[in-house]
Amino acid sequence: MTTQTPISSFDITDPKSGPSGGIRVAADLHRDRLEVRLSSGILAALFAFPQLGRPHFPEPSGSEGPMTVLGPEVVTVLVAGLPAESAELIRSALAGRIALVASGDPTDVVPLELGPATPVDDGVGFPLVGRPAERRLYDVALRAGTVGWEVVAPHAVYYRSSWTDFGLAHITDTHVARRIDAFRPTLRDLGLTEAAARMCNMNDQFRGFVSFANRLHAAGELDVIVATGDLIDYLHETDDDPQGMGNAGFLRDLILGRAPGPDWPVVEELRVPILMTPGNHDYRRHPYHLVFDAQIGGQDVYRIRNFSNLALLEREAMALTNALYFPGSTDVPNLGKSAATAMVEIDPHVRAFRKALAEPGPHVARLGKHRVVLVDSAHDVGMPDSGTDALWEVVKQWWDGSGDEDLFTLIGGSPNCEGVNDEEYALALDALESAPDDGLVILGVHAPLINPWNGETPYFLRETQRPALAHQAAWWVQRHTGERSDALVSEHPDWFARPGEGEPAYLKRGDTQDLLDSGVSRGRTDDLLRALAGVGTRRRADVVLAGHTHRHNEISIRVLEDGSLAYFLDFYTVNPRAWYPSKVVRVGDARPAADGHLNLPTTMTYVEVDEDAIANAEPHPLPWDATHDWVTFVPPYADPLATSIDPRAWWDRHKPLQLQTGALGLWENNQVSFSGLRLLTVRSDVIQRVHFLPRERLDAYRWELTLEQATAPDPRHHVITRERTRRFGSPPAAGAPAVLVPAGGGHSVVYRDGEGFLVELWDVPGSAGAGRLASRDVAPAAVGTPSGFVGPDGMAVVLFRGDDSHIHSLYWLGTAAAGHDALSQSCGAIEAAGDPSGYVWGGITHVFYRSPDNHIEELWWPGSEAVNHGHITGYCDEPLAAGDPHGYPVTTTGQNVVVYRGVDGHVHSLYWSDGPTGHDNLSGYCGSPLAVGDPVGYHLAHLDAHQVVYRAGDGHLHEIWWVGAAAASAWDLVAAAGAPPAAADPACWFTPASGTKHVAYAGLDGHVHDLAWAPGAAAPTWTDLTLAALAPPAAGDRVAGFAEAGSATSRVVFRGTDGHLHEIRWG
Repeated sequence: MTTQTPISSFDITDPKSGPSGGIRVAADLHRDRLEVRLSSGILAALFAFPQLGRPHFPEPSGSEGPMTVLGPEVVTVLVAGLPAESAELIRSALAGRIALVASGDPTDVVPLELGPATPVDDGVGFPLVGRPAERRLYDVALRAGTVGWEVVAPHAVYYRSSWTDFGLAHITDTHVARRIDAFRPTLRDLGLTEAAARMCNMNDQFRGFVSFANRLHAAGELDVIVATGDLIDYLHETDDDPQGMGNAGFLRDLILGRAPGPDWPVVEELRVPILMTPGNHDYRRHPYHLVFDAQIGGQDVYRIRNFSNLALLEREAMALTNALYFPGSTDVPNLGKSAATAMVEIDPHVRAFRKALAEPGPHVARLGKHRVVLVDSAHDVGMPDSGTDALWEVVKQWWDGSGDEDLFTLIGGSPNCEGVNDEEYALALDALESAPDDGLVILGVHAPLINPWNGETPYFLRETQRPALAHQAAWWVQRHTGERSDALVSEHPDWFARPGEGEPAYLKRGDTQDLLDSGVSRGRTDDLLRALAGVGTRRRADVVLAGHTHRHNEISIRVLEDGSLAYFLDFYTVNPRAWYPSKVVRVGDARPAADGHLNLPTTMTYVEVDEDAIANAEPHPLPWDATHDWVTFVPPYADPLATSIDPRAWWDRHKPLQLQTGALGLWENNQVSFSGLRLLTVRSDVIQRVHFLPRERLDAYRWELTLEQATAPDPRHHVITRERTRRFGSPPAAGAPAVLVPAGGGHSVVYRDGEGFLVELWDVPGSAGAGRLASRDVAPAAVGTPSGFVGPDGMAVVLFRGDDSHIHSLYWLGTAAAGHDALSQSCGAIEAAGDPSGYVWGGITHVFYRSPDNHIEELWWPGSEAVNHGHITGYCDEPLAAGDPHGYPVTTTGQNVVVYRGVDGHVHSLYWSDGPTGHDNLSGYCGSPLAVGDPVGYHLAHLDAHQVVYRAGDGHLHEIWWVGAAAASAWDLVAAAGAPPAAADPACWFTPASGTKHVAYAGLDGHVHDLAWAPGAAAPTWTDLTLAALAPPAAGDRVAGFAEAGSATSRVVFRGTDGHLHEIRWG
């Protein structure tokens, strides 16, 4: 017993004393006990109220009257067979002297009475009876004197009459420490104002979280917080009383609203119960320096950097460290044995944590039918508890890398922890066995039970992509084990399929050893995982909540048919828009090395998540300068909880699910960050949603967002790229693509592959796929670039030049097989020297091409009649053609127009209807530059306007336009828009749904660009589509641009430098 001054002293009547009873006796009420001074000695009742980090949740009462708030274990008398008179004396002494006081509102008092005496271990206990209000957090208080109450157990009780619907927040790795509040002012004093503004203050993050949690609670969204360790950065500051509560006491003050900061002066008391279990940092006694050089034998051997999570640079961390600990020094501090060992010394008993926050042992919180199991993964594996020579040996091994696997994880910053002991395992087992079938079992632990090596969770190990990228998974195992190629499967069989099985979707099967045990809980982890998965237990657990690595990931634990466990990685609860950058071996970079090994150089790639991405995604160059040079688009998880209409069935397919949550307090990086918290929303006893709430977004708004604002998904890119050929395993393209757009919606992309086959990629309502249009026994091999159109009857027609130099067509209706016509051969027309174009109008099909003598030839036929042919040049003194012609109809007049580049370098037009052919030198008349590419054009019927676009020698694109029979005008689109020059001829089209004209092209910079404007606009709007979509680089080919019928979405299909076809769409 402690000897502190009593809260109050008073007299009560002892019914046993004296011949007639009723003698007054003295009593003292202390924070931890009641003492009644009898003639025979002191009668003491001991208090064991719930701690701040282990609050009690009373079982719901079936009546409106008083209920048992706290069980008989909180007020006990250690006397076996306590006489009834003594029990009444205790009851009388505490009458009116014990109560619940609402946290943060001392005016809201709920009196507590002692219930019937109940036998407990070694004595008698008294339950406390009262009636707390719904969804309110209470302190336990004792009467101080005759008026007022003194809180002796803050945040001890939280009551809900029903736990069918509630919210549970998971936070971890808050890392608060009193010294951090001095960092920003010190940086300002040093003149490092930018660093001060940038610095992440973990204490302020927690202050913000408290106010945010209170708002969620007030909105009915939050009822309990589970905090899984590393809640403080270390136990004691250099000026702390080593026997005091240190930073554990500072965290307690933050929770109680008693610790404002220099940049956060207005604070709140938390009004939500918080369940705590410690992490490895909660065991560490002393602060660490942000940067220092470790010395052995008077020489610097290792530089330790502990500042990145504060968003500081090394020079800033050095200046801050010196200002606080080494005044006057301007160099990185040098530390030897005593200073270095002090920084990793632990307190195995975590006395300050116990005193200020909670007992670290295992604990089960009962939330109605649900169970929250807290497990202490304890301190770093193998870490001595004092500054001994043994500890110094550990530190030296840490620096020189000579230790074992556990020490390697310590060097990496996410050490393995002592983990699950027998008591914790038994408690978790009991929770699984006793929890109702329709109740949740949630386990909270600091260090995860499973974690891939180095904390890496590359996209290719996801369940969604692992089978399609099995080579990447194998290379990942090989890179981390150094195994020879011929021994990889035999030495690491659990990472690969068994004989006769297809490629696995799991990370691995079996136990957690062999690359799934980095920065984890040791001990009985594998036994616990089997129990949580329902092996040998009555039921499965639902969720494991963990932290420690400061990384966000989700792993599903499932039982295979043979009873072994398998571990699956993916975006199970909600799909992000981006994932952590991943190290990947690009196909083609793997090279044989000596002794059966592989040389596996890695590339770091950004990872974007998009609905149109494919499982076998490959990295492509990022179109701007960044930390990493590559980007990969990956598909989302197809069945996330966020969109499930049957969460109960969803959990049955996925549980148990280990959810590792990023650090609440620390800055992660400036690329892709998942620091923040999770909110589990329970409805009808099922976790309906798991929300991720990003710290960066919350902090940007001083944590003053609603739940909807905090969890709003990041928007999809407004300009989107997707794979076209790789999506269906189609071969790369040997040239530019063509597009056919039917009136009924959808489109087809047609291209020539390396063998001369024409391949169709169709994407129409209800169907998408790919295939060769015709075999060699149907049509000859194609050369050049095909073109095509869709007739009014829906007949799709593709025109191409064959390897026999003749013009051919493939045509089909709907899903029928393609037919073939040898167009130029059938009518005895001359061979082709270039690629054809054509259209159908007024029941007549027109096809144009350039012959070897540079004349423009026309093939035409009405309906299904025989093909006719003839020159359309040579009648108007027009020049011969230097390039391929492009034809289009004037639908308002029935006129035919063909534009082409002449041998004089000018752009010319030929036009006719029923009469003789007319000719115009368009560029010559307008005074626009000579052409080096082939023009394209179209007619806008609603404006009776012609649009012709061509490429000049400087790469600029020029439009020639005219209305009806009016004179033509021209302008430089590239110059007007300020866009880059073109590397190839453009595509042009009109989007009726938006009233916008478009010109798209591949630039000399390898990007695809779009110039868009409404007719009559002063200048086009330029969009770097590659940059906006993060698309792959384009080859120097003509692109195909279009809008589907009735759609405002514009699309460009292009050949990339990888030879594959890609699409960019927007609008």
